[in-house]
Amino acid sequence: MAATSKLYEKRQKQKKALASVGLSYCLQSHRKEDQKYTHRQHFTISQNEYTGEIKVSVKSASLHTKQKNDHDRGKRSGKLFIEGLTPSAKHKIQKGSRVLESVHKHEKGLKAYCSMITLTYGKDFPTDHESKKHLDTFLKRLRRLHKDCKYLWVAEKQKRGAIHYHILTPYYTKKEWLNSAWDEIVQNWQSEKGYTHQQVRPNVIKVFQAGSYLAKYLQKEGQNIGGNGYGIDQKTRNLMKDQSVTMLHHDLTKDQVNEIAEKLITDITKDQDKTYTWKSKYTGYMGAWSSGVNYFSFNEWLDYTRHEYSLATIKEHTEKRIEIYKGLIE
Repeated sequence: MAATSKLYEKRQKQKKALASVGLSYCLQSHRKEDQKYTHRQHFTISQNEYTGEIKVSVKSASLHTKQKNDHDRGKRSGKLFIEGLTPSAKHKIQKGSRVLESVHKHEKGLKAYCSMITLTYGKDFPTDHESKKHLDTFLKRLRRLHKDCKYLWVAEKQKRGAIHYHILTPYYTKKEWLNSAWDEIVQNWQSEKGYTHQQVRPNVIKVFQAGSYLAKYLQKEGQNIGGNGYGIDQKTRNLMKDQSVTMLHHDLTKDQVNEIAEKLITDITKDQDKTYTWKSKYTGYMGAWSSGVNYFSFNEWLDYTRHEYSLATIKEHTEKRIEIYKGLIE
């Protein structure tokens, strides 16, 4: 009994020590609801290897774990895509487009433009869900044609109710192959339904600055499309992932946070042609997006300047907390 009591006291001491440095025992939070904890600011710098663009964002988070509320953002209702594309979806599509237009810099044999393929129907057209099966079949054939094929697609509704697709890919595809592949898929469906055969002719054009070009297809609202309104293949999604560096600080005022953020943004985006800054209407913190970064200035900032503001990386912060924890339980 005495040994059990000592073990219990030791565990309670460990739990208390962990909670005091913002860690938890056995992956569970043991902090009380009425405990007050300091806030920490996250300075995150994210860069995409393919596009070279960089994003600076700041947010504040309490060490006290909070449950996420379920917000109804109106994204989907059942299988119906409501009110067109969400802002988040548009952001992903535009970023995916910028990645695809940069693929030629990393893969041999590609040109400095993308191909925009448009798939349409004739007089007779299927339901949205039937049409998605046709699209899936076409994309399977496209993947067999191009090794390591990367693409994204966006669905659009015509006034007559027929759905059609815009497919963006950096790989050149012959018009003859497109005509044959899509026409065969549609004619098979026409035969199953007993419709008269009608030839359909996909369109393909060269697209420079794909991110800007595709934006005009993302502005239309109120298009209720059965199923997803867009798709991005997994290879492209992997290339869209950014490499990030996150630094932390505790208990800064909003003005102090923005002062550091402004200094960081000015230093690392020096001499860039496209740099956009903003201040979040929800948090009041600054952020920025730039088409590139001055690597020398960025590395110098990480090595020297950040220490003037006592900014620590996630790794440094965690190691410090572990050292404090070890001292508390000894």
